[in-house]
Amino acid sequence: MVSEESRILEELDKFRDWASGAYSKGTVAEYISALKQYFSFYGGVPNLEDPEVEAEIAKEFIKEGTEAQRQIRTYALKAYYSFRGRPDIVAMIPKFRYAYSFARAIFPSYRRLWNAILRMDFPDSAILGVSYAAALRLGEVPLLRLSDFRRKDCALLVHREKGPGGILRDYLLPLSPCACELLSEYVGSRSGGNQPLFYNSRGIRLTGGTCKGCGTGSQRLRALRALSTP
Repeated sequence: MVSEESRILEELDKFRDWASGAYSKGTVAEYISALKQYFSFYGGVPNLEDPEVEAEIAKEFIKEGTEAQRQIRTYALKAYYSFRGRPDIVAMIPKFRYAYSFARAIFPSYRRLWNAILRMDFPDSAILGVSYAAALRLGEVPLLRLSDFRRKDCALLVHREKGPGGILRDYLLPLSPCACELLSEYVGSRSGGNQPLFYNSRGIRLTGGTCKGCGTGSQRLRALRALSTP
């Protein structure tokens, strides 16, 4: 009989494999650490039988942590339930309430960058805002289809290359409320899920791009904006 400890280790290994294609190594390590604490708090691997109960347990776990822990725990649990294919539970876990003040204090450039994005017209503001909110790579933006935007769940299905063979794997990533609202306004009443999610200002689908060496916010901003340039 498989012990609960073995089940937890197996679950963490599966999550690590899934998350390594969507997040940095440091972020994955922080999420794994938070999930170890969560499984201990939960009493094992979540069974997902009742989404409302799952969300309440998650909220209690987040609430018990320090301010710094609450931020990591919130994002770790949203990522974990996305990995489990449960966007309904992800949507019931509140956004970290101190995230904006944290970003303003530690990363003041982020606030300036987001304000600059919101001042732009469509499609630039939607492309750049969503790209930053979901940490998209440049080559992933043109691959997005209209059906990849899960408006009800405020999430985005991203097609990301993984491994030496460049195999595409799908990751359901939660969007911030601001990015979700921005994308909803851009999409409007469009239908036909197989069409591109983004078009340039002339109504032409985006082309691929790369951004080697685009380390700073301003460099990445220029590179991303070039995708939508006619």
